[in-house]
Amino acid sequence: LDPTSRSSLAKFVPSIKRLVPDDDDDVVDDDGNKCAPSDYSRSTTEATPGDDWQLVFLLSKLLGAILTLDRRVFVCLDDLQWCDSTTIRLVVETLISASQIRHRPPPPPSSLRRRRRRSSRLLVVGMYRDDEIVNSHPLTLQLAVLRKSPTIDVTEIELSSLSREDIADMIATEVRLSRRLVSGLADVVHRRTSGHALFVVQLLNSLVRDSVIAYSPRKRRFDWDENRMASLRMGDSVASLIVSNLSRLRSGERRSLMILSCFGVQSDLSLVKLIDGSPNIKPKQGRTIESFLPALIEGGILELSGLLIAFSHDLIQQHVYDT
Repeated sequence: LDPTSRSSLAKFVPSIKRLVPDDDDDVVDDDGNKCAPSDYSRSTTEATPGDDWQLVFLLSKLLGAILTLDRRVFVCLDDLQWCDSTTIRLVVETLISASQIRHRPPPPPSSLRRRRRRSSRLLVVGMYRDDEIVNSHPLTLQLAVLRKSPTIDVTEIELSSLSREDIADMIATEVRLSRRLVSGLADVVHRRTSGHALFVVQLLNSLVRDSVIAYSPRKRRFDWDENRMASLRMGDSVASLIVSNLSRLRSGERRSLMILSCFGVQSDLSLVKLIDGSPNIKPKQGRTIESFLPALIEGGILELSGLLIAFSHDLIQQHVYDT
């Protein structure tokens, strides 16, 4: 990429300045050493609609340059059902453009198999909930474009709901019982949840919390009353069950979730510490957000991965934020 192209790409990928600086630019390292003011202004300039096609060209060139180094690139895009038409189109056009770039001179016929392996070094996985996609959705239209592209191989995998046998295996593993003993319970759970994975987990957690499923000292194993379960009043959707479960939390825990939901599905623990130290957010019940995290993690609402705290499912974050 020439210096002008790198400056344009830096509007959207600021770190490109650190990786491939211009000859007359100051390098910004990870220690925070300052760069030239002109660099900062170029990398923070707002994009305009006219930049779309230039961005497609530059991103495809960047991908091509990486693939030329014999690198393998894996891109994971989640919750595509929430993407706007501009973002979806940008992704699709970039992939099509990158797939048409010749990264190496054509090899001799004897290395045809090797050439095919090299052409598969870019893998993009997109995930979405098909029950939220209609024919007029931007994703539907752009998927049709990808399917028609001669340079892109599209593989579609539809994840089905959990079967009754899947739920029986899940319960048997958790309570350490045979499938024969949990068969009736699995029937009730499958009938109530239609096999929706998140719904199954939320329902089982609520049954344990309400002692509908409990350890029996007499039988020396977990036990339950199937007649009582059949008569229980439960929500008829994942959303209603999540709301019901969240309503049982302490006010401080609910407030902590509300604050975290404003930052998306996951947040850095350093952000939590920054919020706790802010004078504009007063601690609830004299406790900080960080102090409520262990209980929320133990309850399966949040998950801790390294220095990241995340909602266990994006539907939980969505409903907390919406309410």
